Amino acid sequence: MDEQLLKDFIATAQKYNYDYDVVMPKFPELAGYDLQLLKDYIATAEKNQYDYDVINPKFPEFFAQDVKKKEDAEDMASTLDVGSSELSPLQQRLAQEEERAADFAAKQRGDQQVRQALGLEEQPEQPEEQRVADVGGMQFSVPTEGVVMFDDKGRDISDPMLVAAREGRLTAAQEPRDVRGDDYVDPVNELFTAASLSQNGYPSPATIKVAEEQRAKDREYTEAVVADEQPALEQIQDQEEAAAELARVQKEADRREFQLLPEVQESLDGLTVEEFTSTPKSEAMKKLNKEYGKYGLVFFDNSFLDNEIRVNAPDGSMMVIAVNAMGYPKADQLKRLKTFVLENGQMLDGVVYGDADEGDKRAWRAQSMRERGRLNADGTMSTVLFESAEIDGKNVVYPTLFPKNPEDYGSHPVYWTELEGMEAYEEALKRGEVFTFETAEGAQEFAEGSWKDVSTADVMAEEFFAERGADYNSYKTNRDAYYEARNELNFLEEAPLYEESLTPEQRRKYGDKYYINGTRRNDYQDSMQQLQGTVDLLVDLAMDDDLRTIQEDFDAETNKIFEKKTAEAIEVNNSAKDYVTVLDEMSERLLGMTAEEVAMADPRSIPAAFVNQAVEIRDGYIDAQNMSQMAANEYQVAQTWFNNKFDKSIRGELIENYAGFVEAVENGYARGQAAEEILSITLGLVDLDDEASLEEVANAVVGYMEQAQGSGNTNRTLNRYHQAKGFVEIFEVFKDDPLELALALAGESMSQMLPYGVKLVGGGAATGAVVGGGVGALGGGVGAVPGAITGAGYGARTGFAATSLAMEYTNAVMDAMRSRGYDITDPKSVMKGFQDESVWAEGREIGLKRGIPIAIVDYLSSGLAGRVFTTGKLASKPVRATTFVGERFVFDPAAEAFGEATAQIVAGQDLDGKEIFSEALGAIGNNAPFAVMNMTFDAIANNKLQLAQDLMSIDGMAAEGASDAKISEWGNKMEKLGQITAEQNQRIQENIGLRRDARNLLGPVGNPTLEQRVMELMAAKKELESTPNRKSVFGEKIAQINREIVSIVENGQMLPEEQQTVLAGIGVLGVSEQQAPTDVRTGIASYMLNGKQVTKEAFLAEINKMSNRRLLRLQA
Repeated sequence: MDEQLLKDFIATAQKYNYDYDVVMPKFPELAGYDLQLLKDYIATAEKNQYDYDVINPKFPEFFAQDVKKKEDAEDMASTLDVGSSELSPLQQRLAQEEERAADFAAKQRGDQQVRQALGLEEQPEQPEEQRVADVGGMQFSVPTEGVVMFDDKGRDISDPMLVAAREGRLTAAQEPRDVRGDDYVDPVNELFTAASLSQNGYPSPATIKVAEEQRAKDREYTEAVVADEQPALEQIQDQEEAAAELARVQKEADRREFQLLPEVQESLDGLTVEEFTSTPKSEAMKKLNKEYGKYGLVFFDNSFLDNEIRVNAPDGSMMVIAVNAMGYPKADQLKRLKTFVLENGQMLDGVVYGDADEGDKRAWRAQSMRERGRLNADGTMSTVLFESAEIDGKNVVYPTLFPKNPEDYGSHPVYWTELEGMEAYEEALKRGEVFTFETAEGAQEFAEGSWKDVSTADVMAEEFFAERGADYNSYKTNRDAYYEARNELNFLEEAPLYEESLTPEQRRKYGDKYYINGTRRNDYQDSMQQLQGTVDLLVDLAMDDDLRTIQEDFDAETNKIFEKKTAEAIEVNNSAKDYVTVLDEMSERLLGMTAEEVAMADPRSIPAAFVNQAVEIRDGYIDAQNMSQMAANEYQVAQTWFNNKFDKSIRGELIENYAGFVEAVENGYARGQAAEEILSITLGLVDLDDEASLEEVANAVVGYMEQAQGSGNTNRTLNRYHQAKGFVEIFEVFKDDPLELALALAGESMSQMLPYGVKLVGGGAATGAVVGGGVGALGGGVGAVPGAITGAGYGARTGFAATSLAMEYTNAVMDAMRSRGYDITDPKSVMKGFQDESVWAEGREIGLKRGIPIAIVDYLSSGLAGRVFTTGKLASKPVRATTFVGERFVFDPAAEAFGEATAQIVAGQDLDGKEIFSEALGAIGNNAPFAVMNMTFDAIANNKLQLAQDLMSIDGMAAEGASDAKISEWGNKMEKLGQITAEQNQRIQENIGLRRDARNLLGPVGNPTLEQRVMELMAAKKELESTPNRKSVFGEKIAQINREIVSIVENGQMLPEEQQTVLAGIGVLGVSEQQAPTDVRTGIASYMLNGKQVTKEAFLAEINKMSNRRLLRLQA
């Protein structure tokens, strides 16, 4: 056999995802070999990293002289004695299956035999359905109910399954499969899936019979496989039980030893009832953590009512210390606590007890003594310049370099002072910077810099936690135990049957523990129960808000130190590289060699004229290598700080509340801008064949995605939420701060829709308004405006639904790009991704499958918003407001959750409860605008007079988006129709002129606030200059107005409020007579009836109808 042929076969099988119906026809040379043998060869090659020296000897069928092909293998199998005790249960089962398959094939011969074998003698009544019958090579669709069809040979062809069985196309005896397999589907259940029913219709009894036989064979086969695996499993179980017993004995011995330790007895005796019961809960937890945390115990309170102290031990044991109504521990709890400490406390591995860690603490003090160093003349930095001495019989070390002001200093030498001898010692003594050592040698080593290369991460952690009333080592031990158990449990819940399906990381962690000979252990669920128990015991500790806050703050501080030390190491290494570059230039110029070559050369080969320079180059090169090694050592120290972080993802500052919300909004908006660029390609606005345009879009996408990474800070609440797994962890995050989490999720989601949503919703509303206005105008023109407004409502809902669809589509495209290995931080990679048709195909498929259900739900929910929870027409405003808020907290999340769940089902994705909850939580208030719109439509008909009233005001005109010509035309038409007075229309036309002038002054600023203010000032100026007398009297006020206008135009921003021109009651009119406090013009009369604005004519008509008595009552 040609080895290359088999290699090509492996590559082809992998390319076509192991679809052997496609692969085998491409290799006619292998047609005579057993397919299972070929599959085994591929699996063995993949398992052994394609080492063919190892693989090929395992397959003599391919490489021995007496090649055994498929036919020979079957002949040999037929000679096996299936009852032989030398065969394993699995081998016996496989031999039996071959016999059964042969028997079944024989049964398929003959019409009557097939009917009996498939149970077709009596068929239940079925609804009429179309079946396809194959007669003479032609297919016919015929109804089967009550109809029996025969071919020209008199054979029944009514049932296609029967025809298939007769022709040997019925695969009832497929290869048996392991029912534990990851992709196994019960053959009977598969017949009744939605996909099967829609494609094949309701299965016939023949089909069901075949599936039932296949299921039985699969189960028997699996039982045989399990029996074959049992001896190896039992052997490992015996080993594990023995190891567990040894661990139990050792644990018991350790417990007895722990109970006899004098320091343990002293700590328990020192805790009196008086002290225990007189210490408030918060202080008690700090004291108990300080006293017993070193024994692995953690004291905290994560109870819902905050009314107890919980204690967790390293082995998962837990107890609750009850507190009284005043928040003090109860006296009867002390004895229980001491017993718990003795039974469950332990000396923690890796923790140094007593004073043995004093050296690390000294190093930590020395490393953290200065925030920055002094810049020396040679470019180096100095922080302390330690000196050692024997003073008063003690071996001491003290700095000789001090910042003059410890609270405020820089790196320039002017901020520093350098002292010597006793003067330096006395200054260090004042500042608490003297170190004491047992030996002069230890002091001398420390002064010479032994403290610099010590990783003091653990010391810093212990002090950090202790200052906040917690114990670092006990918390770390218990927290790590929780996450290890949780992660292992999550793995087992989805663990594949075969070890080859594991990732390298999973194989490293769990391969040996849960897989025997490449197959998942049958008793793995026993471990799941034990792990669940550990998780349940430790979850309260791991999710405690106070402890997590300490841990996160510690991680943030640790990250700062890591980044600082890393930067220092990089700086040193870069200096070394620069030095080598200088040496290389000198060496090449003098000797035609690199500095490294000079350093390694035989001195005798150097020309005598350049010996001195060569020595200088050699020494310099050695110094540079030492600098590089020093940088590597510093980086290793820095790495210990990074490794000490609990949460490796925390970076920058920890932000929360308003800052966290703003960050979430900004990040979401940046992702939305990236999505808008993708939409431009989808809509054909960017040509994929135009390299320049595509490069521009790719650069934009990468830029926006970089912006979406935020400021480099970490949102505390969102970070906890994104890392939460399972309902309990998610609920714990939600419970700690539900409002902040909801706002952050909503801000992130809604802002992502803004860039294109504004256009889609606005465009939808505009289109709907045009259509609605046109339809309304068909009724005689009166309904044009109401129709336009109603149409705008439907258009806005459609635009909102389209926005949701667009977001799902663009997210799917980005996910498809990532899944194919494209780097979204690299513009060139993004360009290639955009040109990959498979990216768009997957994005289109998943995006539409998810987006369409969500869009439909959004459209329907926006129409129902404000109409689900209703009140009576006479309900008070507080009741209506409460109902409105209640609907936003119930209906909006429910609708969004339903939409997300539907999208996951339609897209064929596994239901993700966390994602559904995220969508629900982020949707609180999502439909508020539509609720208001719907309530407005339901409560009142549109009032054109209110629009006129708005346009008569300066703020209303400034906020109006219509063009000047459109507004002017509308005002004139309303006056002609008698809907507004000439005086009202004149004010509207005046406001149009003011807005036009303001925009001419401001230019394309697009700031309605500035426009409004300039309009107010110009209106006031015009009013005050309307007569020569007024102009003279109000000269100073006019000058003040001019100055403010000039300031706004030049600076593009408002003056501070205290510097703005006062326009209320400036002398011409009283405040009550002005149009508005900032509009000095005379107010225009409006006419109201029963709280509703009406035309002057309607008002007068109503007055004329009133009786004298009613008129007198109104006048009174």
